[in-house]
Formats: sequence, C-alpha cells, structure tokens
Amino acid sequence: MGTKEAIKTQFMKEYMNKDFSQITVKGLCGSTPVARTTFYSYFENTSDVLEAVEDDLVKGLAEVPVKVCRPQFWLC
Repeated sequence: MGTKEAIKTQFMKEYMNKDFSQITVKGLCGSTPVARTTFYSYFENTSDVLEAVEDDLVKGLAEVPVKVCRPQFWLC
C-alpha cells in the first residue's frame, strides 16, 4: 500500500469512530508512518482526504454494473 492509500485507510478507520471535526492532520500522521510534510504533498487538509475517499467509493460503485453485466453472469 502506498503512502496516499495509507492516509486514506487511516482516515476511514478514524471516520468510523469519530466525528469528522475531530479528525486532524496531526492525528492522522501520528497514526501512520507519514510525516506531516508528506501528508501535505498529497492532500491540503482533512476535507481533501474525505473528498478523495468519497471519490474512490463513487468510482467503485460505478464499476458494479460493468462487473455484473458480463455475459457469464447474465444479470442485465
């Protein structure tokens, strides 16, 4: 797993247990082996991480019809 993915994974873990307003860059970096300067090379702030996680989820959902509609499944 790359650095960006590690940040997003840690964000999702924290988001399941905390309110978004309680998640901080300092906290994310303290829970992963990522320096704050490295964090900022990928994201501007925690809102940026949330947006990236949401984008990944939407992309994953968009792939579902493609996977289900393959001829071997005949569900379309």
